[in-house]
Amino acid sequence: MPMEHGETRIFEDARLSVAALFPLKQAYYTFMGSLTTPPCSEGVRWVVLKQPVSLSAKQLEHFKR
Repeated sequence: MPMEHGETRIFEDARLSVAALFPLKQAYYTFMGSLTTPPCSEGVRWVVLKQPVSLSAKQLEHFKR
């Protein structure tokens, strides 16, 4: 992740599998609801993994910056 605002980094040889970010068991709940921010429009289908995905405190701090 870039460390400074507006910074760009290019990794031509990097490969990232989005599937690797999900748990092995990808069972989920689904329900109809609304957006969580105004105007809280209804008609949103929520999909929530049954097994949560976690990150370390260090990862969270890095993401916040």
